[in-house]
Amino acid sequence: MILVKFGILVDSGEHYNEYSYFESFKGVDYLDSYNDETLLEECYGEPDCGFEEAMQSAGAYEYYEDRLISVTYVREINDDELNTLRKFNFVI
Repeated sequence: MILVKFGILVDSGEHYNEYSYFESFKGVDYLDSYNDETLLEECYGEPDCGFEEAMQSAGAYEYYEDRLISVTYVREINDDELNTLRKFNFVI
């Protein structure tokens, strides 16, 4: 199972992070079996114009015409770590 941290930059200049976990992915498979686009599509869907047109600099993708979203961190986690993240409301 992996934990993914998404960095989100809004046109207003606001920056925040969102976290998600994927039970069916393994950290060792990152970039071999799946990539940033796969993770983004799982959480946010494909951008309206497609990934090629939406890609901006440094792996950030334009979504909703007002924000850039990028994968900033991928880490393998176990059930105990997931439960701790849930306790502190990092993930639901």
